[in-house]
Amino acid sequence: MRKITPLVVSGSSAIGKNAFASRLVKEHPDMFKLAPPVNQTQQMEQEYFQAEKENKIPIFQVNEVELAGSIKQKVGTANGLHIIPPNIETFRERLEKAEESTVEKINRTCEQIKTELNKAFESDLYSTEDFIVANKDFEKSYQQFKKRVFVMYKQN
Repeated sequence: MRKITPLVVSGSSAIGKNAFASRLVKEHPDMFKLAPPVNQTQQMEQEYFQAEKENKIPIFQVNEVELAGSIKQKVGTANGLHIIPPNIETFRERLEKAEESTVEKINRTCEQIKTELNKAFESDLYSTEDFIVANKDFEKSYQQFKKRVFVMYKQN
């Protein structure tokens, strides 16, 4: 059995992580396994080893930059993709159109994404091997996401 390098897809809530990751798994079920959201290291390890047994690449989706870093530290290596909005105003408009949030929650989410973006760019959790995809137009952004994933795994 070969050592599996997981894919960590990070970004704020409602940014498109699950839509991108789920579609990738649907298109390539023999290669990827979507891990359920994890927030504890032990849970992450269980998902990682289960995917390894199945000889599939686990895709972890995380909202927090720090959790992405802890996954990388725990398994030794991981490929990372960070999903960002094209800008905060566009992200706010998407949240408002979804009509699933209150004004307070939208404001909190927008502040959270500003904080996450600062953390992502100021920390060493994202190396030059990691990629950032701006989710401006879903289909174009997904194709960019998929292309970058396959570039990462062609090299591994």
